[in-house]
Amino acid sequence: MHRRRTLIAALALSAACLGLQATGAQGTAPGRDGRIAYYRYRLQNDPLWSEIYVTNVDGSGAHKVSHAPDGFQDEAPDWAPDGSRIAFQRCPPGNGRCTVWTTKPDGSGETQLTPPCPPGKSVPACPDDTSPAFSPNGREIAVSRYGLPPLRGLVVADTNLRHPRLVYGFHGAAGAPDISSPTWAPNGRRLAFIVYNDNGRRWKPVNGWAIFVVGVDGSGLHRITSWRVSPPGTEATGKIDWSPDGARILFRSGTGSDAGRGEGNLFTVEPDGTGLRRLTNFGQFGGVLRAGSYSPDGQSILFATDLGASAPARDLPDVFVMRADGTDIRPVTRAPNWDADPDWGTG
Repeated sequence: MHRRRTLIAALALSAACLGLQATGAQGTAPGRDGRIAYYRYRLQNDPLWSEIYVTNVDGSGAHKVSHAPDGFQDEAPDWAPDGSRIAFQRCPPGNGRCTVWTTKPDGSGETQLTPPCPPGKSVPACPDDTSPAFSPNGREIAVSRYGLPPLRGLVVADTNLRHPRLVYGFHGAAGAPDISSPTWAPNGRRLAFIVYNDNGRRWKPVNGWAIFVVGVDGSGLHRITSWRVSPPGTEATGKIDWSPDGARILFRSGTGSDAGRGEGNLFTVEPDGTGLRRLTNFGQFGGVLRAGSYSPDGQSILFATDLGASAPARDLPDVFVMRADGTDIRPVTRAPNWDADPDWGTG
């Protein structure tokens, strides 16, 4: 929930700089490279409004596949391993309850998976679900869930979000950290996710964030990156992705000195925490950088940045692709919009 607030603040600032009205993690399945899903903000609207789009890797054939109500934000797309569906989160204006949905790649069959909230009820009595991620076999979905204990934290359920079970959480403790961005190991036995200590001073380091790995049964929890500390109000989380061969986990790390912008560089690390590798060398360019996903063949990586985008002075990122070693960076989308969180499906 905190991640979403800071991103909305950054987008509102971008819109204001344009003279416009302020507008209202997932493991890549091995296989043949297919199409790319991402979200796009309509910066001409108030409040912010975003929807899921699908495009070919060369940027052709882009089309909208989700149908967010006015002022809602559809984000965090994740392809099913067979390419038949895309899961995503839908959040209302402000800081309301988010829900997980799926849609077909042609934009039909949009379905809400998170249970509806009975009249008169709200969070935490009703679950707030974000960051959906299909399991490699397509039979389960992991989500970050905020709601009443015990199902509060990293949750796994079937593909209709029924029969949920808690994999890891803080059992409703006051000021508990945020858990976000789950991504599956290709063998389906482990999950990586982000812990962000942004809800008070009980959990140390305050405003620290790190990547953890845990077994799907809740066993073997271990931290694989050092704690990185960001100033209050900045976006310290983001999408992470497990490589199709299981060897590395992709993430963004940087100073995050501007709220929600996500500047820095892209890195990978092995699932045991060794072999940290820097892929990009953007420096502190003061712009937007958001991690994306591996291609299904593992040879390429998607991400989003405004460095070299079609509207860089406006802080509006495009989707880019590069080789898995960080070379040969080239654009996928070229539009005066905020395009981010790309996810690569199988062909």
